[in-house]
Amino acid sequence: MMPEPIMTDRIAIMPPYPGDGYLNPFTGQDHAYSVTFRGNGQAVVYLRVALYNSGDTPLKEVAFRFPKVEPEGLLAYQIIREKQCVQYDYSRPAVPPAYQYPCVQYSEPNYLDYYYGQSTYKKADISLTTDTATLKFPDPIAPQKSGAVLMYYRALGYAKKDGFGAYNYNFETLKVDSVISNLRVGISPDSDLFMKGATGTVDYFRDSTAVLESSKTMSAGASFTNSYMDTAMSNIGYGSITKYANNLMPLDSYKVEGAYADSRLKLYAKPVLTVTGIGVVVFALVIFAVWRLVRMLTKKREPQLPINQGSQTGASILVSVLTSFVSASLVVVLVILAYFVSRWMNSVFYYGSDFASIVPVFAILAFVGLIGLFLLVPSIFVGVKRGVLWGLLAFGCTVVWLSLVFVILSLIFIGLRGGSPIKIMM
Repeated sequence: MMPEPIMTDRIAIMPPYPGDGYLNPFTGQDHAYSVTFRGNGQAVVYLRVALYNSGDTPLKEVAFRFPKVEPEGLLAYQIIREKQCVQYDYSRPAVPPAYQYPCVQYSEPNYLDYYYGQSTYKKADISLTTDTATLKFPDPIAPQKSGAVLMYYRALGYAKKDGFGAYNYNFETLKVDSVISNLRVGISPDSDLFMKGATGTVDYFRDSTAVLESSKTMSAGASFTNSYMDTAMSNIGYGSITKYANNLMPLDSYKVEGAYADSRLKLYAKPVLTVTGIGVVVFALVIFAVWRLVRMLTKKREPQLPINQGSQTGASILVSVLTSFVSASLVVVLVILAYFVSRWMNSVFYYGSDFASIVPVFAILAFVGLIGLFLLVPSIFVGVKRGVLWGLLAFGCTVVWLSLVFVILSLIFIGLRGGSPIKIMM
């Protein structure tokens, strides 16, 4: 909501709009990126730069250094903003067609965060030499004045495909020979892709990209206005993932890392398999430790063992482990079956009937009984046949198998629901 004007002798002075930010000549530039990653690993980048000419001569050009990548389709535009009226003369009649009162004082355009409304885009001449792009302003920025530019390019090299089919990206911002006081980076995938840690996908730049691609044939200095471009300009710096940085020194850059894929299974395959591998290794170590402990206790209690005692111990361990694996597998199958049966009953039976309220109770009790049966009976059977120690080992191994399956299924479920599983550094 715009603030009310302050009336002084029938001349209104408009106070600054809340949130207005003006470039300070001592704080450096302001950069905002919006990066969209595509299914082939290509990145489409929008960069908006606001800067201040603190010198005594007009600023005619500015340079940007590209780390690691070679840009394609590089385009640049100087953003021209209209001056804002801060003082109206209410003593004179309003002027059609908008019937606004005459303006007697204007403020300089705000090139920091004040990007709603219409802008004019004047194509700039930009040349690339090795890793440095030099942009020449169509309208040089006057001394002690501010200005802004828009850059657009595509690049391969920010993202690399891993063995599971996901892309791991490492986006690095451009370097400039100036302090960057504020930097904001928005990262998004294409609409048919999934990004780790993303909160959603909104494409503000589809129509504006078409506008920029069609403006390639324009000569330097030519200008245009476009509502799609205005919408894109107001959203540069935001994405499914948004990162912030402040006070970057000259020639410093900022990196944003992450991953995306065309399916969540590919996206979270690495952490799931890593947890599975760790679980298997831990389980094997536990089994080995138990086997060694049993061997030590058996030797102490019976100094003179029969020749086949060692083979009997190994056989007991094998029986306990295999029994626990079968027991855990049956429990997992029953749990999954109970889940699908419950969903089926919810879709078939009418909630308001007494029959619908009784059947699920009996079904749950039946599944709980079966789960308890397959969880305990195999371990008891091993204990009766091989001894209490081996029965306890079988039950402990069953719990370990179930815990491992629970962790794996939880990671897969979180991945399919779009959440962020436990981060595992590799």
